[in-house]
Amino acid sequence: MFCDATCRSRARRVRGGPSPARCSVRAGIARCGARSTGAWYDVRGVVAAHSCTQHRDLAAELLSAGMPRGRKLDRWLPATTRWTPAPAPAPVGKAFQLRIELAEVYPPVWRRIHVRADITFTDLHDVVQIAMGWEAMHLWRFGPWSFHEVTGEFDQTLTLQDTLADPGRSIGYLYDFGDQWEHRIELEKVVTRPRASSVLPRCTGGKRACPPEDCGGPWGYDELLKALRARKGWRYQQARELAGTKFNAEAFDVVEVNYQLAALAHTGAAPPV
Repeated sequence: MFCDATCRSRARRVRGGPSPARCSVRAGIARCGARSTGAWYDVRGVVAAHSCTQHRDLAAELLSAGMPRGRKLDRWLPATTRWTPAPAPAPVGKAFQLRIELAEVYPPVWRRIHVRADITFTDLHDVVQIAMGWEAMHLWRFGPWSFHEVTGEFDQTLTLQDTLADPGRSIGYLYDFGDQWEHRIELEKVVTRPRASSVLPRCTGGKRACPPEDCGGPWGYDELLKALRARKGWRYQQARELAGTKFNAEAFDVVEVNYQLAALAHTGAAPPV
């Protein structure tokens, strides 16, 4: 049986959860201590479980046989469809600690992430989308950050260390040229010798939920929050239709973000939908 690391609802209540480098399969009351040689991915491309080669076969048997009566398979192994072997460990050079904050949105919506210094802007775009909670539906660009806005555009093939050298410097990220979601990305710290076991990229903190797509930019989002706080009237009903009935502006789940970033680090590309 799989432990709570594969159960998304319980994993949120486990502080940090088990190390993703270890097999997360249980045999009786003991957890397998072998190093993970790959991961199971659900239909969204998110890591559902880590396991060694031996327990990969056990997982396939459990998947085909079904779970014991009274336990739903999709709770313990959510819609698992494929196994992907772990990539060979790559040496990590410098790492950057970045703070990403959405401009002109109050209270602030921000994330703190750790990425490789040599990450390209194309790959950084995927990381920002997952960390913030966007759905990759619109055009985007990186550029210099000056006078509280994104000015100009960087070549997408450049790396982060080509444009950010010293802590305290910032660049800009513009998402959705219609709604104009501008992000300030500040280099907080440079880690010259990260631990070999570090899994990058990863998110270490953040506050508040990402605004819904196509809500009208910072001004439209502010109006949407006012309508949601009113809890009555046609504007409230309209805001609920746009944001969804489960939208909570104060919610942020770092565990869920890191599950998706783990899939990104594993495949080297955005997880398939």
